[in-house]
Amino acid sequence: MPDMNTLSVAAATTPTVLSVGLSHYLTKSKHRGKPTYHIGYHQGLELVRKFLTYASHRTVEELQAFTSQYVPVPAWVHVEEATIDQKYLDQAADQLVAQLGPDGVEKVGGKRWWRWRVKGLKAEWVEMRGHYWERYKHPEWAPRTILYVHGGGMLLEK
Repeated sequence: MPDMNTLSVAAATTPTVLSVGLSHYLTKSKHRGKPTYHIGYHQGLELVRKFLTYASHRTVEELQAFTSQYVPVPAWVHVEEATIDQKYLDQAADQLVAQLGPDGVEKVGGKRWWRWRVKGLKAEWVEMRGHYWERYKHPEWAPRTILYVHGGGMLLEK
């Protein structure tokens, strides 16, 4: 089996994209009233299914290597790198322990095993470039911005 990379994944999924596109237009009336009536949704759904099938034959290490590849930021998006300070990570950990309680903490593996072990968690502020320039010109204006925490994401306003 070839290495898992962008080319091998594209080769494995392209037939699905083409066949769904063709069959979608030939049987569009069958999809009326369903989410699959929209070709983008239909192709996206089938593409995810095909990728999951393809990925299920790979090792965890291969999947991690594939998903850790660099993906360039589109020109219409503005990104600022950030680091979440250790004091905030400690506060979040303390609040989680308080919410789970002693029994809950034991169920998830104990008080310390899940804590972030690196000083400072990497994150990125992500917003549309047009919003970035508007905010730059009008600091009081606050569009929705995403704080993407590596390994997860959350919506916050900056």
